[in-house]
Amino acid sequence: MPPRFSPPSLLTQSGQNNPPYPGPPNHVVAVREKRWKLARYYDIEGEAEPQYEMYDRKNDPLETNNLAYKPKKMTATQKQQFKRLKKKLQRIENNALQPLPNTPQPQTPPSNAGTIGNINPGPGGNR
Repeated sequence: MPPRFSPPSLLTQSGQNNPPYPGPPNHVVAVREKRWKLARYYDIEGEAEPQYEMYDRKNDPLETNNLAYKPKKMTATQKQQFKRLKKKLQRIENNALQPLPNTPQPQTPPSNAGTIGNINPGPGGNR
């Protein structure tokens, strides 16, 4: 039986069944807590480096400032939470998530290796 994750954690798994598909990293898993949210975008083949989004929902409720976009500007607390949330997300992925039906599956499990992502915020703020 998979471990139970008590609220306020919310787990999200996303994918799409039909083309056109966005380019890798194009799959996302995320964990949301009362204060923090972390999303990891990954390539199921493991060729593209994963990218991250992290938000402090208390100070940024509209999620306009992706803290993972500029990791050198993270505070010590934000870095600590990023590390904790990455571990939590990996634990959840390993124990609770199942592949979505009718979606391509990786040749090898996606890696959680890599650095903090560089999702381009584009005009108007972070993604």
